[in-house]
Amino acid sequence: MAAARRPGTYADKELRMADVIFVALTIVVFAVLGLAVKAVERL
Repeated sequence: MAAARRPGTYADKELRMADVIFVALTIVVFAVLGLAVKAVERL
């Protein structure tokens, strides 16, 4: 993005939300992978 970053702007809030969503999705993916590995180990 070539636009100048100014803290507190609407775009900054959107970026922060995107970061939060990305982190949450990453945690969910790793949690699901962990459960899948445990399920496979039980077989």
